[in-house]
Amino acid sequence: MIRILVTLWDGGGNVAPILGLSSELTARGHEVRVLADRSLAASVAAGGAGHAPWTTAPQRSSPDPATEFIRDYEARTSFGQVGRIRDRLIAGPADRFFVDTRSEIERFGPDVILVENLLFGAQVAAEASAVPFASIVPNVYPGRTAGVPPF
Repeated sequence: MIRILVTLWDGGGNVAPILGLSSELTARGHEVRVLADRSLAASVAAGGAGHAPWTTAPQRSSPDPATEFIRDYEARTSFGQVGRIRDRLIAGPADRFFVDTRSEIERFGPDVILVENLLFGAQVAAEASAVPFASIVPNVYPGRTAGVPPF
C-alpha cells in the first residue's frame, strides 16, 4: 500500500476520469486523498478516497452553476475563453494552488502525487517536494505527439 495525493479541480469533463482513477487505486488497497473543490467532496467519498478541500485556491463550493469561477462561457470569443482559463485557473491563481498543495503534501505525507494537468501551481509544489509525481491529462492531450492529430 502507498499513500497517493491527487489534485483536482471541478471542471466538468476532467472529474470522472480522475475520480475513476482514484476509486480504482483505493480499491487496490492504496490510501488516496484527493485535494479538490468542496463541490466534489461527496463524489470523492463515494469512490472511497479521502477529501481535502482547497483552502486558498479558487474552487466551486457546490455543483450549482452559480459557483463556477472561470465562467468561460461568458467570453465572446474563443481567445476570450482561453484567456479566462489562463487567468482564473492555470496562471492567475497558480501561487494559491502551490500553497494548498504544498500544505497538503506536508500534512498527508504522500509517496506519490498525481496532478491534474491544468493545475500548474500544484505541479510546481509536487516538483519542489521531491515526491515522485505525474501530470494526469484526463481529456484531449493538447501537445504535439507523433501519430496523433493536432488538438
